[in-house]
Amino acid sequence: MTWEFERVAGPYEGPTGGVAWDGESILFSVVLPSHIESRILRHDPRSGSVSEFRKYSGRTIGLASSADGHLYGCQNASRRVVEFHADGSTTLLADRFDGRFHNQPKDLVVDGRGRIWFTDPYGELPPVGPQVQGPLDHASVLVLARYPNRLWCIRRVTYDTAAPSAVQISPDQRTLYVAENSLEPSGTRELRAYPIRDDGTLGQHSVLHTFGRDYRGVQRGIEGMCLDGEATSWPAPAGARAGPARWCTCSRPRARSSKATPCRATGRRAALSATPTSARSTSRPAKATSTACATPADGAWRRGMRTED
Repeated sequence: MTWEFERVAGPYEGPTGGVAWDGESILFSVVLPSHIESRILRHDPRSGSVSEFRKYSGRTIGLASSADGHLYGCQNASRRVVEFHADGSTTLLADRFDGRFHNQPKDLVVDGRGRIWFTDPYGELPPVGPQVQGPLDHASVLVLARYPNRLWCIRRVTYDTAAPSAVQISPDQRTLYVAENSLEPSGTRELRAYPIRDDGTLGQHSVLHTFGRDYRGVQRGIEGMCLDGEATSWPAPAGARAGPARWCTCSRPRARSSKATPCRATGRRAALSATPTSARSTSRPAKATSTACATPADGAWRRGMRTED
C-alpha cells in the first residue's frame, strides 16, 4: 500500500506538533518561535479552513482528548500539563512529584478511566521564566489521576527510561507503548510495550523495535504515535542528530512486524494529511491501517494527520 500526502495547513514560521481530534476538527500546535507562533490551531476537514483555537500556548507539544471531550496539553515551556476549556480558560493540573516540579512534559494519552499518561523528559529547549527548582533526577513516564475529591495527583510509573518521548495506550487498555528516544548517537532509541497491571503500575517491558544504524548513520527514533485498532505507527523526530532519511512505517505488534517506505511529502513547517492510494482508486474500502512518516521534522500523528517541520 502506498500513501499520498497533502499539505492542509501552513507553512508556518516554526515547527508544528501535537495533533488531536475533538470530534469535529483536528487541533494542532505551532510550537516555535514562541514570540510569534506559539499557538494551537484548528483544521476543519470538511471546509479545509484553519482557524486559531488558542494563543500563547506555552509551547504545547502534546495534545490529547478524553472520551468525554476534555482536551489536555503538555506545555513544554511552562513545565506543566493543563486542560484547555471551551471558554478560553486553562486549568493547571498537578505539577509536582514528591514536592518538586516535574521536567518538561512532551506527549500524553488519556485512557478509558480518565487517567493521563505523559512522558516527562529533559527538555531540548529551556523552559520560560525563572526556575525555582531544577529538573528531577530522572526522566520518566508519569500518570495523572484524580482523588475521590477530584484533585489531581501524580505518580511515577517507569523506572527504566532516560529519554521518553511518545506514549500511546492499546485499545484494550492493557498495554502502554512508550518510545525511548535519545537524540545522542550512543543513546537508546526503541519502542517498548509495558503491561498495565490492575493497580495502574507497569510490568516489565518488552522491546517491539530497536533503531540501530546502517551505512547512512544512526536511525531516527520515535517522536509520536497513534493507533488504529490494528497497528501501531510512528514518525521520527527532527534534527540532524536524529538520523538520516525520510520514511513511513507501519508496525503490527501482534505480528511483530514493521514496514518502512519512503515518504515523499511536499511543504515544510506544515500540517499534512495522508490517504492510502488504494482507498482513492477503488470503491472497496481499504483495510484500516495506520502509517506514519518520518522527516527532518518535529511531529506526531493523531487520527491520521501528521505535522511536520
